[in-house]
Amino acid sequence: MRNRGLIVAALTCSLSSFVSAQAARPEAGDGTTSSSSAPSDADTRTQYPAFLANSYFSIAAGYIDYRFSPRQLERGYLVESIDVPHLAARAILFGHQFSKYVSAQASYARPVRWVAYRHINGTDSDRLVWMAFGGVTLTARAPVTGRVSLYGEGGLGVTSRHGFEIDAASVVRDAIFASVLLEAASNTVWI
Repeated sequence: MRNRGLIVAALTCSLSSFVSAQAARPEAGDGTTSSSSAPSDADTRTQYPAFLANSYFSIAAGYIDYRFSPRQLERGYLVESIDVPHLAARAILFGHQFSKYVSAQASYARPVRWVAYRHINGTDSDRLVWMAFGGVTLTARAPVTGRVSLYGEGGLGVTSRHGFEIDAASVVRDAIFASVLLEAASNTVWI
């Protein structure tokens, strides 16, 4: 318990210094006075560039429901089973909030484990298919009541599949395709 308290205290201190580093400082000669009576030295803290104001990034876990089957195999190949894991990770690489309700973001997502084609043509051969998903979307939030809001996201998505070969012959081909990304949800704040 003591270690947990120290960690919380350290995070609180670091977050408070982060927030204060973002507070606007009065310009010299603008008529405002400092609450401190000590003479002010030059601010040596690192400041974020203006384009990073109202910007964000995030990491989340999710579920990808894609359909792999023997149909992706080239002619002449058979597979005993296909392991399709669904757990995925998504990173918002860069997001920018233009207003309280509208944002734009670029994201990258991939499954935690790759799809596995097992026992191809009756052998002990297992091969992996790599998948990655990128997207550029606009997001919108609309308050419905004080505790309920609607959320929507839409834009362009790109899927990249890296297949595999056996003896220099393509078994599952590489592919890249674009699609429309859409998401809608409602959010309720419980206090």
